[in-house]
Amino acid sequence: MSDKELAEMSEKDLEQLVKLLTTFYKKEWEESYGLFKRDIEKLILGRDTNPKYRSLLVDELADLVATVALRFSKINRKSLEDGRKIEHFYGLLNKMAEYVYREWLRRIRKPIDSLDDPSFTGEPSTSVGFDKELEDREERAIKLKCQMKCLASLKQSRLDLLLEYYGVLRLPPKERTAARVRLALRLANISPAEASPEQIEKKTSNLNKNVSVYRSTDLKPCMEKCLKREHSRSRRLF
Repeated sequence: MSDKELAEMSEKDLEQLVKLLTTFYKKEWEESYGLFKRDIEKLILGRDTNPKYRSLLVDELADLVATVALRFSKINRKSLEDGRKIEHFYGLLNKMAEYVYREWLRRIRKPIDSLDDPSFTGEPSTSVGFDKELEDREERAIKLKCQMKCLASLKQSRLDLLLEYYGVLRLPPKERTAARVRLALRLANISPAEASPEQIEKKTSNLNKNVSVYRSTDLKPCMEKCLKREHSRSRRLF
């Protein structure tokens, strides 16, 4: 097989992965490895991905699958060295796929509040309009700079939560609500299939409150301070 991840695996990792996959899938090596990669693809594509990132996800899917396969092989080897075997194959594979997916999402995702300006359709026709456009662009640039700085200052757990919570904004209302319910239940370690209406309401309410607190206590003060500093610096330049 010409898969690049196989070429990057150590001889030991590959040997032990062959044993694991052929035992688990009960097929010859090539077919077992094909099934393994297919399962990784399903786990990655099955995430609640914002539609605007979906094409990027598909474009980079092969690289993400390769990354999961490589890391899985290393974990398998490390487990065997520690005298343990992988008991929950799909559980571990799902965990690795989610971790790699979140890494990718953090890398490509825009700040929480999109600064796209769909109203701008061309060059302003007057000097007044041109000056106004320059001011607007400068303001958006300042706001973007502060957003990136403030997001980077958050604890990783809070950043992940906010990105996932607001990453569904462009979904239809029903899908957006369903995605946030799943997030709330996952954070509470409750299976959606087993959650009662009372649990769904309570955990979703808790999630919304936590997001509100993080925005008001972490993001808002940071943004206000940053914007004030950047505007002051901008005025001094002129």
